[in-house]
Amino acid sequence: MQVTTPHDLYFKANLVDVRIAKDFFTTYLPESIQKLILWDSLRFAKESFVDEELKENITDILYTVETTQGKNAYLYLLAEHQATSDPLMPFRRLKYNVSIMDHHVKNLGFKELPLIYTLVYYTGAKPYRGSCDLFTLFGEHQALARSILYEPFQLIEVNQLTDEMIETHRLIK
Repeated sequence: MQVTTPHDLYFKANLVDVRIAKDFFTTYLPESIQKLILWDSLRFAKESFVDEELKENITDILYTVETTQGKNAYLYLLAEHQATSDPLMPFRRLKYNVSIMDHHVKNLGFKELPLIYTLVYYTGAKPYRGSCDLFTLFGEHQALARSILYEPFQLIEVNQLTDEMIETHRLIK
């Protein structure tokens, strides 16, 4: 990955050191997450999930850990080096997380999706003004979006429909 600014270089050069990364994580991760981590399992992952158009703005650092429940998890850091806040950062985070999960499924097979905890390290000159919550991007439909995205999808199992049930459908029967 090409690093384009001294801040990126410094951040990445330091955070690939497991000792420094552990110090960073134990400083910034919530205690509830820290309690789940087996710190001796902390490993730097070389993969990058930042797409080509964003590589000049972001350094991503990915660590894998095992949890106290014996599960693999990822600690994912985005080093945000923009001068201004990015209103779409929560959406970008979602895309990165899906990319990490996709990589996990393709390379390790599917048993369970990995847990991912994202930390965004913003170094802009002004305070960050963007939202950290994906659902604020849905405007007045925040509550509906939260319920839709977190609820199981609706399954229409056609092979379970009886002829009588199908007859009750108007145009779609």
